[in-house]
Amino acid sequence: MTRVLLFGALVVCGLVWPTSGRAQPAGYYLTPSLTLSSSFDDNVFVTSAHREADVIFRLTPGMSAGYRSLPFTILGNYAFDVENYAVHHDLDNVGDRQLGSVELRYLPHTRLTLAVNAVYARTNHPVELSRQPGLQPIARAERGLEESTAFTVSPSVTYRFAPSWSATGGYSYAVLEAGGTSTTLQEVNLAVSRRLTAMDTGLLKYIGRRFEDDTGAEETSHTIVAGWTRRLSAFTTVTVQAGPRLHDDKADAEVLASVQHRLKSADLSFSYARTEAVTVGESGTVVTDTLTGQASFRPLQYLQVSIGPSVQRSSPEGKSSRGEETTYYYSIGAGASYRINTWLTARAVYSGSLQDTAGRQILRNVLSIGLTAAYPIRTD
Repeated sequence: MTRVLLFGALVVCGLVWPTSGRAQPAGYYLTPSLTLSSSFDDNVFVTSAHREADVIFRLTPGMSAGYRSLPFTILGNYAFDVENYAVHHDLDNVGDRQLGSVELRYLPHTRLTLAVNAVYARTNHPVELSRQPGLQPIARAERGLEESTAFTVSPSVTYRFAPSWSATGGYSYAVLEAGGTSTTLQEVNLAVSRRLTAMDTGLLKYIGRRFEDDTGAEETSHTIVAGWTRRLSAFTTVTVQAGPRLHDDKADAEVLASVQHRLKSADLSFSYARTEAVTVGESGTVVTDTLTGQASFRPLQYLQVSIGPSVQRSSPEGKSSRGEETTYYYSIGAGASYRINTWLTARAVYSGSLQDTAGRQILRNVLSIGLTAAYPIRTD
C-alpha cells in the first residue's frame, strides 16, 4: 500500500517539471512535448543465440511543468511510450516504458535547504534501469524482455554552518521489481564538507545500506568515505573519494574517482567507481567496478555530439546472492542532436553492448532517429 501511495503522489506531481536547468524568473512553467522516433534493434529479444531484429516505431507524449521561486521550487515530468513493432506485432504496447520524476526544494533560511527527489521508471528492457539517474544502484545485466519497475524517493536536509562548512543528511527508499522478485533498499547518508582552499574541498561521509527481498533475505553494509576535490585549473577538476565498506562482516572498498576537463567547444570526463548494487530479477547484492569515459562536442552552434564508452564488472557479494559468476558488460553510446528551431529538435542515437557471463555472450546494437517537439509556456 505504501508503494501505491508513493507512486500515486509521483504521478500526480509528475506533471510539474521544467525542462531547463538554467536560472529562470519566479513563476509557473509548462512544457508539453511529443517525440516521434524509429529504432532498429538487431537483438530485440536480447538472446545469446538466434538473434532476431525488428524496427520499433515510438510515439512519446510528455508533460513538464512546475513552479520555481527563490524559497520554494516544485518540478516534475512524466512521459510514456506507444510502441509499434514492424515484425513482432505481439510486442506492440502502450505504456510498457514510462518515466516520471519529482523534485521539491525549500529554503526556509539562507543556510538551510530541505529537498525531496523521486524517480519512477518502468521498462521491458531491465538494463535500461541501470542507466536512469536517481534510481538505486542497479548492476548492468541483460535479461531479455521482462517487465521491470523501479522507484526511489530521497529526502535530504543541508545546513551551511559557514561559507566554507556544510553538512548534509539524507535518506533513500527504493524498490526494484522484476521477474517475480522484489528488492528493497534503504540508505542513510551523512556527510560533512569543507572548502579547504580556493581550489580544494574536503568531504567525510557515512553510508548505511540495508537490502531486503521477498525471499526474506536481508543484508546490511556500513561505509566511511573520505573525499577530496581539486580544481587544477579553471578547466580541469579532479575528485577522489575512497573508504572501507563492511558488508555483513566482510570488508571491501568504496571508491569514486573522476577527472573533468573543459575545452573551448568540448567537455571531457573519465571516472571509475567501485560500489555495491542489486541485479534486476535476482536476490542478493553484487560489487560493481565501472569505468566510464564521456566526450561531448559542439562543432556547430545548434549541433551537439557526444560519445561515451563504458565497461562494468559485477561480482556476487552478499550471502544471499545467486551463483558465483562474474558478469562483464561492455557498452558504447553515441548521439547527435540538432536544434532546428526553438521548439523542434532532431536526434540520432546509437548504443552497442556486449555482455559476457562465464562465456555466455549477448550482443546488441540499437540505432534510433527521431524528432522532438516541445513548446515551453510560462505563466505568472
